Amino acid sequence: MEMPDLAIPEDAMCIDRTWFEALLRAHGHETSIHSVSVTPIGNGLMGSNVRYCFQYADAGSNAPNSLIGKFAAFSNREIESEGVEEAYLSEVRFYQHLAAKVQDIAPIPWFADVDERSGRFAIILEDLNPLRSIALVDGCTREEAEVSMLMAARLHASHWQDQSLRALPWLMGGQSQQAHVLTKEVLRTCWAEFQRRFEQRITARQHALVNRFLEAYSQWRTGCDSPVCLVHRDYRLENVVFGAPGAPRKAAVVDWALVALAPLAIDAAYFIGTSLDESLRRESEDALLETYHEALAAQGIKDYSLAAFRQHYAWYSFWGIMVAIGSMMFAATEDGDAMLHAMFRRQANLILDNGYIDIF
Repeated sequence: MEMPDLAIPEDAMCIDRTWFEALLRAHGHETSIHSVSVTPIGNGLMGSNVRYCFQYADAGSNAPNSLIGKFAAFSNREIESEGVEEAYLSEVRFYQHLAAKVQDIAPIPWFADVDERSGRFAIILEDLNPLRSIALVDGCTREEAEVSMLMAARLHASHWQDQSLRALPWLMGGQSQQAHVLTKEVLRTCWAEFQRRFEQRITARQHALVNRFLEAYSQWRTGCDSPVCLVHRDYRLENVVFGAPGAPRKAAVVDWALVALAPLAIDAAYFIGTSLDESLRRESEDALLETYHEALAAQGIKDYSLAAFRQHYAWYSFWGIMVAIGSMMFAATEDGDAMLHAMFRRQANLILDNGYIDIF
């Protein structure tokens, strides 16, 4: 998708009405903007998100009332973290090159560009309001989980075993880039910080699980014999927004910084493991796996058995453990820590409930 040729803003707060008028003009909207208001939204660990609302002197025809902006995180600590600049680049390139191929799943981009030397980037997207986000700590309903499985299946089927993606130099999993971003040494360091931060809330069984996982981490990173496709890799509740019952658009998926050519079961295992409270997950897990698998078949993927999917789901149930622990590289916040502990607890309990630790 060709993007307007505009300067990359320094940060979320420095864009003036002249820049937005040029952006809207590039998309065919002749407008005159009276003022722009900026409101921070979300709880992103790697980026800051804002909503721009426009007061028009002359709105022209069908100009948007608001747009969403995503920029580098306000704290420089995140920018210095291993792999974060690559994630910024990946998200920009996704919106430039792949978003149009997953229409109705990802938001429509209005602008996306990155300065690879400085790491500065900006993404301007359609505002998905009135679709609503749900805090991960609150958990989702079974119906919302089912919608999320259907969305994941559509995404994965769109580039099923698509080897042409390997030619994209920016896409993790392509051109021999490994789609796992943490080394064993980094993960061990993060686990020490995780224990310090959440010492009183980690059970003995969870301690033993992580220690076993660390011992087997090199084996786990090599992967298993799974089909690969375009995978979100941060497919958790806060990155899926939902429409009201009966709305024409049921859901959309945001935050594509970790998109990769990778094993498909990552997304299902991560969402079910982190985004459902344990009681709901225990009663609906099997049905959700069947919903996902049936949706793949409805998209034309008929040579992938449910038994194989369950094996791959078990293997990649550890993805959520890696992400929760690895997030210790980001600055601590009260809300962020509450989310990370909920992710860890739920994902660990999924693994323990199902006996997946015994796969190593």
